[in-house]
Amino acid sequence: MLSESVPRVAAQARADATTVLWMASVADHPAQRAGVVNAAHGPWFSEQLYFPGPRDPLRARRLYDEAKSAFASGRTSEALDLGMRAFASNPRDSNIAGFLAVVHLAVRPPQPETARQLALHALAFSGSRRSARADDWDTLAIASALTGREVDATRALLVELAVTPDLHRSCDTVQRAYATFGESLRVPIEAMLARLRAQRRDNESPACAWLNYQAFQTARRWQ
Repeated sequence: MLSESVPRVAAQARADATTVLWMASVADHPAQRAGVVNAAHGPWFSEQLYFPGPRDPLRARRLYDEAKSAFASGRTSEALDLGMRAFASNPRDSNIAGFLAVVHLAVRPPQPETARQLALHALAFSGSRRSARADDWDTLAIASALTGREVDATRALLVELAVTPDLHRSCDTVQRAYATFGESLRVPIEAMLARLRAQRRDNESPACAWLNYQAFQTARRWQ
């Protein structure tokens, strides 16, 4: 599935996401956030794509719960194995796909292209709920940055800003990603912070304020 079906879904999902990503890139005014949310809420062609083979949602959910427990305990390899088995049992479960995308960024070495495809897969099969799945947009942004897709990374972070119900959580996630992956994320994060400053939201949480300070310090070093 990871070599054939997931890339096929991801390619169509990226095409489906074009309008959402573009709208986020120009949504400087707070009132424009609703347009981004509405665009993400609409149907995608990719959510109708067929996945071959039988499904076992109950087994998938049990394995998924075990995978989350392993991941929270730092057992990343075990979480990956359990997550893959859960995904094989029900590949249309967007929560499992989104979790598996995160795990592929956490393994050593990271596998950002697989993570990117799984994040798009998760967004595709989320249906209208993709307009509230900030974590998947964040994973897509990080994975896109690590694969050299700087424009997609920047726009995905801006989608996250528009759809997130918890700005502090979003800034905290980005902060931890920058600490882990470094300069690959600098340009997308700077764009995210510029958007927050334009909307006067950069001091709504300590995590956002820290990101703002860190970006200022980095800019000074580059001068």
